[in-house]
Amino acid sequence: ISGVGEMREYKKGYMLPPWCSRHDIHTVIVEEGITQIGSTAFYGLKNATTFSLPNSLVSIGRDGFASYVFERCENLETITLPDNLMHLGDNAFQECFSLKSIRIPDGITSIESDVFSSCHALEEVTLPANLEHIYYGAFNGAALKEISFPETLKSIGNYAFAHCRFAEVVIPSSVTQIGSYAFFDCQNLTSVQLPENLTSIQPSTFLGCIALKSIDLPDTLSSIGDYAFQFCSSLENLTIPPSVTSLGSCVFWNCDSLNEL
Repeated sequence: ISGVGEMREYKKGYMLPPWCSRHDIHTVIVEEGITQIGSTAFYGLKNATTFSLPNSLVSIGRDGFASYVFERCENLETITLPDNLMHLGDNAFQECFSLKSIRIPDGITSIESDVFSSCHALEEVTLPANLEHIYYGAFNGAALKEISFPETLKSIGNYAFAHCRFAEVVIPSSVTQIGSYAFFDCQNLTSVQLPENLTSIQPSTFLGCIALKSIDLPDTLSSIGDYAFQFCSSLENLTIPPSVTSLGSCVFWNCDSLNEL
């Protein structure tokens, strides 16, 4: 694919590119000069295993819109994102079932909604050094075995890491907001370190974390939402700081091992 500037935009469902869902395409080369890959550009190229992206590329998908650029590229295992990239659109790699690892360039300051949702083989991700926000469902359903957050991170959205496989999470002190269901059903999660300035734990944040054994609640915490630790069946003891003035419904429901509170 050659040219200068932005590729045209396509629309999922009714205005797809002419090569959409072709099973005989294995390699895609986007040549230098292209600055933006349009929405849905490579949707459904199930047998494509290699994408070569140019250094001129600054945006995958248009800012503010769902992109679906590589959605359902089901045999894509790895891809190198160029260092000049500054925007990675919503749903960009959703349902890339074979994607195993990815490094996100440092020019990216936010990981948009559902970018890597349902990437069931994704075990390794390198987050950008200047990352500030991780939005809704960004890694929902990924197979991440570990995660390291930069000290610039400010927020983690709803369902951002639901169903992931890491055993430990250390959330930096820069984070002031963690969304509902952010770590829902992370069944291998045993230890969580919360940021020292956190004021609230949203509803169902750790729902279904059946292996969670320890978590220290910061002294700045004022509220714990409904079902926050429901089905954390390995949690044995927990100290709720005196700063907490609001405790939601069924916060510790089915925490069968909890013997000290």
